[in-house]
Amino acid sequence: MRAMRWMVSAMAGVGLVIAAAGTATAQDVTTDFDKSIDFSHYKTFAAQIKTSWASPFAEKRALEEIVNTLTAKGWQQADEASADAVVMINGASQTKRDVNTFYSGGGYRWYGGAGMATTTVNEFKVGSMIVDIFDAKTKNLLWRGIGTDELSDSADKNQKKIVNATKKMFKNFPPKPSK
Repeated sequence: MRAMRWMVSAMAGVGLVIAAAGTATAQDVTTDFDKSIDFSHYKTFAAQIKTSWASPFAEKRALEEIVNTLTAKGWQQADEASADAVVMINGASQTKRDVNTFYSGGGYRWYGGAGMATTTVNEFKVGSMIVDIFDAKTKNLLWRGIGTDELSDSADKNQKKIVNATKKMFKNFPPKPSK
């Protein structure tokens, strides 16, 4: 009976680990902005990749996606000398590890008994895209969007992640003035 209860609780624990691992890699997007700024004064922008993330194709796609999104929001692309705002796109990636240990068999691991432990290590790449919008004249930061997600080996899947992150970032852009 004791072994049966342990097995049920162990399986419940494994279920929680699997559920947590599934949500740990979900796309995370946040934005912040200077609440004192009236964004209706900004009509033109210049955009560029500021920090390369060693994937020229992904960089080009991200730049195009952000330019298209801002244009759809009513802003017009201009050269940096005449733009109201400058958009800087920064990217980075890093390898993360997810370590899981599963205990099976009789007895509890800390009380002894006949049991086994299996540990698995999964490595995955996480990419981040940071979009900063500065006032072209004062160079003050106006708005920042950050998107983070697990990267795929498929360029098409990563492109969809860029599109989704950009949509989420700019969903409520431009921000409404504070009252």
